[in-house]
Amino acid sequence: MLHQSPINIGDTSVGETGDIGETDDIGETGDIVSPMSSVSPMSPVSPISPVSPTLQVLPLLPVSPIPPVSPISPLSSFHQFHLPVLFLLLVGTKLYFFGGAISSNVISNEVWYLDLSNSFNTNNLPWYKDAQMQVGYMFGSSCVSPIDNYTVFMIGGKMSIPNTNLSDYTWEAFQFDSKKSFWTMPVTPGYNVSFVTRNEMQAVVDNTGKIFIYGGINLTSIWFADMTIFDIATMTWSTFQPTNIYLADYAAVILPNGLIIYIGGRISNSGSIVLADMNNIWTFDSKSLLWSSKNVNGDHIDGRVGHSAILIQDGNILIIGGSNDAYGYATVSPALAVLNTNTWMWTIPNLSLTNGPPSLTYHSAALYEDYIIIAFGRITTTLNKTLINNVYILDMKNYAWVTTMNLNKPTASISGSPTTSISGNPTSQTQETSSHLLIGIGFGVLILVGLLSFIGFIMYKRRQNYIPTPGTK
Repeated sequence: MLHQSPINIGDTSVGETGDIGETDDIGETGDIVSPMSSVSPMSPVSPISPVSPTLQVLPLLPVSPIPPVSPISPLSSFHQFHLPVLFLLLVGTKLYFFGGAISSNVISNEVWYLDLSNSFNTNNLPWYKDAQMQVGYMFGSSCVSPIDNYTVFMIGGKMSIPNTNLSDYTWEAFQFDSKKSFWTMPVTPGYNVSFVTRNEMQAVVDNTGKIFIYGGINLTSIWFADMTIFDIATMTWSTFQPTNIYLADYAAVILPNGLIIYIGGRISNSGSIVLADMNNIWTFDSKSLLWSSKNVNGDHIDGRVGHSAILIQDGNILIIGGSNDAYGYATVSPALAVLNTNTWMWTIPNLSLTNGPPSLTYHSAALYEDYIIIAFGRITTTLNKTLINNVYILDMKNYAWVTTMNLNKPTASISGSPTTSISGNPTSQTQETSSHLLIGIGFGVLILVGLLSFIGFIMYKRRQNYIPTPGTK
């Protein structure tokens, strides 16, 4: 279902003359209306049968694999926001960053990743460059396949001819093989032509390989309120009857029980654009395919866009940053908040700002082991749209900002099979291995000498007790 907003609100369009990241006027005053107090409730949705394909989708030619290069620092990059599992996207021990705007006129097609297989410091980051995308890319969404744990699917987003601001919407989805470092377009015989390319939405994937895509907007400020499911196990699409909630710029998290939580964002409601109410959160049950809402209490949390949301170890959700207008200027309060998914209460953690980031919006964030990594984005306290290329680390064990990730335990490989990560000084490890080898050889020699001595003693005793008989010498 499409909804044409009479006001171009927050459309970060990429045209031949427009700047990336610029937004159109927001009402008469330039502000988003305060959070809406009420929205007509969503009714349960029923699935629409997948549409028979009328469009032949051909695979792109593979990009030649690019071997890892020596670690270097990337340009300051305004990356789109994702979540964990994923956007930045965690694939094994590689934390990927796809595309983003590197200036007001250039959308990048670069692909970078941080190598998380060993400990590192934010002053000396292990950056590597991977195979580039066919288009410049931002404001899309990505998921890693839970079936093989290395194939990445990227859906929607604002696309351009690489390193320009000229729009290019040739592709609805991309597929990236992180093992072989090449890109293709997924061949989807059940492609649903009712799925219109869109931006500023966040996809989530369940443990069976179903990717759920809700809402978003396109370049002409058409808003969407449909739920689309892309099943990567069968490569088929299906779309559900639309709701009456036109939502974009939100953050989404899927819980282990299959409940998808939609936090924040902005809503198109009868011609007005409002921030989503942080005390009334919409949820979608990916198993029963039913919508519901949760009334959330606790500390006051500002409505926001451009924030990130992460499922943390205790099953709760941590939200980070954002701004309360589409321009990304206005700082939100608090910068961090925790949503308890059992009691449905907001709390604000008591956290020192030392080593922490400035107020950020449209950044990237992901959880790895006991750490949350936050990277890139726009500083909300500046009027010149300052972009940063810094990386910040939140130690979740001690709830403190740190500058070093200490990763000294076994980690998962790209394919998902357990391996042991080696960290520390390679020279000391070699010396330790040599010492163990010498000790082993020493024990072996002692055992051999003892065995030969025992055999010699037995032979000697037998000769002492020997009694000659006739015919013997």
